[in-house]
Order: sequence, then C-alpha cells, then structure tokens
Amino acid sequence: MSLTESKNILSALAPQGVDPELFRMHCQLLKRVVILRTSWYPEVVDSLVISALDFLTAAGVPESSIETIRVPGSFEIPLACDIVLNHKSEDCPPDLLITLGCVVRGDTPHFDFVCQAVSQGISQVMLKYHTPIGFGILTVENLEQALARKDKGAEAAQAALAMSLLKRQVEHSKINSKNPKIRGQEPRSL
Repeated sequence: MSLTESKNILSALAPQGVDPELFRMHCQLLKRVVILRTSWYPEVVDSLVISALDFLTAAGVPESSIETIRVPGSFEIPLACDIVLNHKSEDCPPDLLITLGCVVRGDTPHFDFVCQAVSQGISQVMLKYHTPIGFGILTVENLEQALARKDKGAEAAQAALAMSLLKRQVEHSKINSKNPKIRGQEPRSL
C-alpha cells in the first residue's frame, strides 16, 4: 500500500475535522475498549459487532485492547455499562464503551418504553462516569430496516473514539494549563 493510499484510508476513518494522524495515534494508545452487545436478533447484532471490530482495528486500536461482553437485551445495556464502569480495574479502566443492539417495533407500546429507557440510561451512565459510550442500538420498524443498517456498528465505534480523543485533549490541556511553560508559553499577567 502506498503512502497516499494509507493517508486516504486514515482520512476516511477519522471523524470530520479531526487530524487523521492524531486520530490513529490516539487509537493506538487505547488500553481497553469494551463492546456491550445484546443477544436478541443475532443476525443483525453479529453484523454490528463485526462492523465495529473492523473499524476499531482499521483505526489502529490494538486487538488485545478490545473485549466483547454479551448482555440479554437492549433494556439491560445501561445497567451493563454501569457495572463495567463501576467495577473498573484500577490497572485498566475502560477508555470507552460501544453499545450494540436492536429493538424492533411490535404491536404494543413496549418498543417506545424500551427505546426511551435505553437511550436515557446510556446517557446517564456516560455523564455519571465521564466515559464515552458509542450508541449503536438500532431502533427500527422491522427486521429489513435493521439488516439494511448492519454496518452502523462502525459509526458507533467512530463516535466513541472521537469522544475519547476529545476527552484526552481536554484532560491534556488542563494539565498543561497548570504549567504554561510545558507548552512553551509564559504565563499571562493579569
């Protein structure tokens, strides 16, 4: 592969507006990426997982840093996220989580309750732990719509990686702002 081809692939993987080389370096530094996937609709969710894994490895995340955890269904995803983040190993807390699942509308309001609970629950966990969580829970009218979106795992992975890079950049700027000489700047006088 030529250098130009390699740069084109990196540009395609990095979120819009993010330097591709910086994105790749960030991905290579990740120590623990956890994919939480549901058991329902395996023909869809397995494809979401493959899509996410392909994206993560193409972006440079070491395969040894990626783990996959199976949970019963989408409704259980927020609790699973909370459990993983609450019981994080002191040696290696998760850098980010990616949630993958599928909820198909039925004839009752159950769909609406599950979708709302899942999206709100994931948001609450993300804010509680300040850990990026990629949202890859498909909410569809039928199985055909779900199968047409089976590559959305990559989008959830990309979003989580982009947010983990943003988190790292903000944390790094806080550290450097305490000692401006680190950045080669003299402190401003007020």
